[in-house]
Amino acid sequence: AFFDLDTERSHCMGVTSIPWSRIKDYAVAYELDSEDTEDLIYLVRQMDLEHTNRISKKQQNGKKSK
Repeated sequence: AFFDLDTERSHCMGVTSIPWSRIKDYAVAYELDSEDTEDLIYLVRQMDLEHTNRISKKQQNGKKSK
């Protein structure tokens, strides 16, 4: 789910999070019940936070070395 939803983020303004609405749409498309939807939202948000933090650190390190 995370890799599918990764394509939904906006790349035009730097590092952005996957929109909550897209995670919800994914849950609806796969007919997840409310408990599984909550789990999906939590897990994707946690993975997304780690991913965006890693990218931000990479970008900061790249700017420092120039």
